[in-house]
Amino acid sequence: MNSKLFTSPFFSLGLFIRLLLVFSVYPKPVTEWFAPFLKESISTFSFDPWAVWLSGGGTSVAFPYGYVMWLAFMPLTLLFKLTVVPLAYSYGLTLVV
Repeated sequence: MNSKLFTSPFFSLGLFIRLLLVFSVYPKPVTEWFAPFLKESISTFSFDPWAVWLSGGGTSVAFPYGYVMWLAFMPLTLLFKLTVVPLAYSYGLTLVV
């Protein structure tokens, strides 16, 4: 990796703006679909979280991604659920990472 990238003031500014947006903007799809789906998939772990979500009355648009995306979101979602931090933050931070 190029170490000049991380020392660039533009990188720092871009990272700051992204983090500011993660902690200040709550998009409706994240708060109504993505975060509740991720929370439910941790609470009732299954190898098919979509089936569990739909059987519980959830909407099919809640998390239209596959297993790779679901697994990518799991570490921060689990950490934030254990620390009682809003899961919308875990979603945004996962995207930043």
